[in-house]
Amino acid sequence: MASSGHVVGGRYRLDSVLGSGGMGVVWRAFDERLARWVAVKELRLTQPMTPEEREEVKYRAMVEALSAGRLVHPNVVAIYDAVDDADQPWVVMRLVEGRSLREVVAQDGPSTRSPPPSSGWGCWTRWTRPTGPVWCTGTSSRQTC
Repeated sequence: MASSGHVVGGRYRLDSVLGSGGMGVVWRAFDERLARWVAVKELRLTQPMTPEEREEVKYRAMVEALSAGRLVHPNVVAIYDAVDDADQPWVVMRLVEGRSLREVVAQDGPSTRSPPPSSGWGCWTRWTRPTGPVWCTGTSSRQTC
């Protein structure tokens, strides 16, 4: 795993870890070229892998990031860039600040009511609207970030 201060792709300076999961680690980072904060996902490559397997996984990750980058929808986080830095794939996306669903439930407790649309969580139909554009571009929607 990278460390705070590391510069990815010659322009994204890592600041702090926002979260981690099965696919990798998401960093808050500063885009030094455009002078803005972004989220940068360090994709986890499982070991052991042959060099050929590693290249295939990196290729698939880049293709998926590039496909997702074509999506434009208010409920889909914008992908800005896909970088191969030091043999490690990274995906750069819009930084969305706020509380995670886990934090909302921990702090506010579970709710039996639907959250208001202004809460950011909206209703289920609002959350699932991006499904159409995702399928139209052939992008897999196996995870959310």
